[in-house]
Amino acid sequence: MMTIIFPKHSLKLAALGLTVAVAFMVAIAPQVQAQGAQAENTDAAPQLDWPLACKLFQDCFIDNYPDLKLGTDPVFPVDYKCGHRTRPGTNGVEIVFTDRKTARMSKSVLAAADGRVTYVEDGIDEGRQYSKSSKRACGNHVVVRHNPSYSTKYCYMRENTISVKAGDTVRAGDVLGQVGSSGSTEAPKFYFEVTNKNIPVDPFSGRTLNKPSECFSLNDKPLWRAAYPYPPVGIMAASFAQGYPTAHDIDYDASVTQALPRSLRSLTAWVKVFGVQKGDKETLTIKKPNGQEWFENERVHFADAPFWTSFANASFQPDVWPEAGEWTATYTLQREGEVIVRYDFFVTIQ
Repeated sequence: MMTIIFPKHSLKLAALGLTVAVAFMVAIAPQVQAQGAQAENTDAAPQLDWPLACKLFQDCFIDNYPDLKLGTDPVFPVDYKCGHRTRPGTNGVEIVFTDRKTARMSKSVLAAADGRVTYVEDGIDEGRQYSKSSKRACGNHVVVRHNPSYSTKYCYMRENTISVKAGDTVRAGDVLGQVGSSGSTEAPKFYFEVTNKNIPVDPFSGRTLNKPSECFSLNDKPLWRAAYPYPPVGIMAASFAQGYPTAHDIDYDASVTQALPRSLRSLTAWVKVFGVQKGDKETLTIKKPNGQEWFENERVHFADAPFWTSFANASFQPDVWPEAGEWTATYTLQREGEVIVRYDFFVTIQ
């Protein structure tokens, strides 16, 4: 079970006929005016649905929010919540997945709102990674226009999975293609961008990114139809494994292990975390079925890490068999002396 504690410092919602005729006209007049206002407001910002068939902060995670400073501060870019979960000059939303296996499990890219497809690019090989400045940086992608002003762009899709063509009308939730790793990314990832008259818009604040701005404003109006949380830090996945897996191994497959054999000679507990900051202290402890501590690993981070995999592992003595039963691992993350994350997970050795 995971507990995320938000400390104070991290938080910086005849006559009758005439009467009827008059009443009818009075009743419909506001409706006509409202319809007229809507017709005049056809370029208003659309209400957006989540553009992926995934559960946010369960099997997909936001890697980068738009940078409100537009790249003018290469050291401290700022997202809409005054955090630094962005990279300098990021105009859209970059989304990653628990692991590559999860990303490849038919993660569909969905139209965020009703509109018409205005551009499709497909056929870009996922085996080649392009630079961010390349014309092919967006990879296989689709652009949907929602009204004369607003469009959305869906990047990095898998080759030959795009299911729409230019000129098609789409409804919110329609499948556009599948998540891939084309363009400027070498790992399965998704990039989503909103524009207003070709100028990027932050969908979490509704701000047009035409000039650097400060984070958080009471005038912010998110474009999302639903409200999405902003956890500053959290667990992506955690489990046990035999041997000594690497972060690269976990990146490919972060499946949860329920049971391990007593014949194992070494045991590893691992945790994949997002939102680690410089100065954070993490502790990962493994306990035997009787509650006795078997191994503990501590680390203080000397730099921010958008994503991090922590390990605690050790080998059993040649003549010692691990105790049968439920082994427990506990991960804690402290920030400025306060525990902000605690996560317990288990494995049965049998």
